[in-house]
Amino acid sequence: MKGGVAGQVIGPIIVAVVIALGFGIYYLNSSASLSSLSSRLSTDSSNLYAAESAASVAQSSISSMASRISVLSSEISAIECPVSASGSTLPCLTAVNTTTTQGPNPDLITVSGNLHVPTGLGTGTLDVTIYNGLNESIVSISVDYGVLVAPYGPMQFNYSGSAVSNFNPLPYGKYAQGESTVSSGSEGLYFSYGYSFTFTITLQNGQVVTKQLSLTAGM
Repeated sequence: MKGGVAGQVIGPIIVAVVIALGFGIYYLNSSASLSSLSSRLSTDSSNLYAAESAASVAQSSISSMASRISVLSSEISAIECPVSASGSTLPCLTAVNTTTTQGPNPDLITVSGNLHVPTGLGTGTLDVTIYNGLNESIVSISVDYGVLVAPYGPMQFNYSGSAVSNFNPLPYGKYAQGESTVSSGSEGLYFSYGYSFTFTITLQNGQVVTKQLSLTAGM
């Protein structure tokens, strides 16, 4: 009789313990799953933040490159598409100064130009643009044509509608244009041949800068 009563009492207790253990195991498994999910969410958030940061840096680099390209395009346009002394726009094909022989900060003065020989030989047109990057104004520019000659007189460089001179100096940051007819001299003038010209540039303070420009004749 006592054994039957004990069995009746212990049986429900064992069942309760088993049920409690089952809930405990379920709770532990659920907690582990939630912890794993939380860890994955944290990792995904970190990856997303890193991706957004990389995208921001890339966008900044692209903007910086676009700005630089814009500046370079403006500089190239200013150098490669000058206006001739007669007012016409020159072709965007120039040769920038190749040699500097003397003078103060000579690299700040840029000489560019075109040599056109329409018939292919004999006579052509030399168009030159000079940019003054010095803080000192330019008051005189003369040209040595090398093996060629200027049959109608030396090239005149104009700034603001008048010849560059002591009374009309070429200031910092400005351009002067010159144009003259050239023809065969001690050597012939031919299409596709190379020629060199020397420019003597006098500054307002009396100093002299010498620049050499090498061009290939085009049609």
